Amino acid sequence: MTKKFSDQDFYRAALRSDLGTFLHRSVLTLNPGSPYLPNWHLDAICYLLQRVLRGEVTRAIINLPPRSLKSILTSVVFPAFLLGHHPRSKIFCISYGTDLAAKHASDFRSLVESSWYRSAFPETRTDRSTEPRYRSRAVSSISSTGYSPARSKSATSTLYLDRPTVAFSKMIAAI
Repeated sequence: MTKKFSDQDFYRAALRSDLGTFLHRSVLTLNPGSPYLPNWHLDAICYLLQRVLRGEVTRAIINLPPRSLKSILTSVVFPAFLLGHHPRSKIFCISYGTDLAAKHASDFRSLVESSWYRSAFPETRTDRSTEPRYRSRAVSSISSTGYSPARSKSATSTLYLDRPTVAFSKMIAAI
């Protein structure tokens, strides 16, 4: 006897296996009422990040103009997708400013606490912390913070620097 699969089963499988589908659902969750506008550059970034997930790529630089979903995709959506697949991962997202890092942490929490995410990745849960730090039940963690040289030396399995040239410019201006 064959098992019948529902449309929801196929959708959850697509969310787990395809970063582009996961991105689409994530954008709708983070921006309710706004349309998702797919574009080739998002497909290209998703392709690259899925290669990172599989371990085929260990270092990458993504240069795009502001407002192209680069930060949301690399600092919010992909870490949630990564933790869904590897719940023991340690991820450190560094942004050029603490306000943006706090926003990314809040958006990340919104994703992993959503019902569709919990259905797709039932092993990944938050610890209800109010800090821009997340810990799953499987002893993974994600931290989001503004740039600091001391913080960039933390022992992590995945490190994301969002707009490092802006952080560098701020450091030079402070001298």
